Amino acid sequence: MSSNLSDRMKRKLEESSNLSCREFNDDWKDRYMFVLGRSGKPTCLVCGFCVSVLKKYNTERHYNSTHPDLTNKYPLGSDIRSEFIARKEIGVSSQQSMFLKLQDQNKSALVASYEVALLLAKKKTFH
Repeated sequence: MSSNLSDRMKRKLEESSNLSCREFNDDWKDRYMFVLGRSGKPTCLVCGFCVSVLKKYNTERHYNSTHPDLTNKYPLGSDIRSEFIARKEIGVSSQQSMFLKLQDQNKSALVASYEVALLLAKKKTFH
């Protein structure tokens, strides 16, 4: 019975330690060119790819397999790399804000159509 309890405790500790590893690290922006998108998922600044699970391994694997040439072109810690990252970050944030504006416009149009339908329903008289 006590071994069963200790197994459950170990599992809980492992699960909680895994969750602590699933936090976005600001270092990933400089190393792997990832930022935390508005969806809460890490987004690649170069291609816009969103990693499904928030782990260092996933961001590192994507960067090394998809953008291996960027390591030589923009060396880690250089001014060229930080300028490139800043430029890409502005582009991604403006693109995401554009989609949010469109979503807000669609939501406003939907609310307005419901209000018109409600007014029409109230004016209609039943005989």
